[in-house]
Amino acid sequence: MIRLRHKMLIRMMQLFDQFVLVVTALGVIYYRPRVTSWGERTQALMPSRVLDTIAMLILAVGWIVVFDYCVRYKSDRLVGLRVQVKSLLKATTLSAFWFLLISAVFSIRSVDTIGVLVFWAVITSIGLLRRFGLKGVLMSARKSGYNYRYLLMVGANVRSVELARKLVDRP
Repeated sequence: MIRLRHKMLIRMMQLFDQFVLVVTALGVIYYRPRVTSWGERTQALMPSRVLDTIAMLILAVGWIVVFDYCVRYKSDRLVGLRVQVKSLLKATTLSAFWFLLISAVFSIRSVDTIGVLVFWAVITSIGLLRRFGLKGVLMSARKSGYNYRYLLMVGANVRSVELARKLVDRP
């Protein structure tokens, strides 16, 4: 049962990251505010094109590859938050570059440098919030006595003692 919940959590994390990427890119492509000369903002929907939709499909496939390569979708208890943040930053930066590249190849008119920067900032912020939030929920569950794994260590060599200290220091 624990394996099933673990796999469901991993799959939900992957789907959430892809959903955020696609929704943010759609927002940058199709919903761009225009700024008037007096500084008043008026919202305008950009007309959709078939090539934009094809580009979105190619973007989504590329993002799946980038995130699977960069982000560790594992529930590894000994991986620190710093490593997770570093891999997220690498994945979001590569995703933004991929977005810029595909928008240039398919001539998506509504995507510019500011749009790609907004895209990067939004996906990075949401990714960080999700990771910090999930870490907080899991730590809270562990403090309440849930989400523990039991371990039996046999042996008393130097490596076993070091591992036992590491596990005791970071339960």
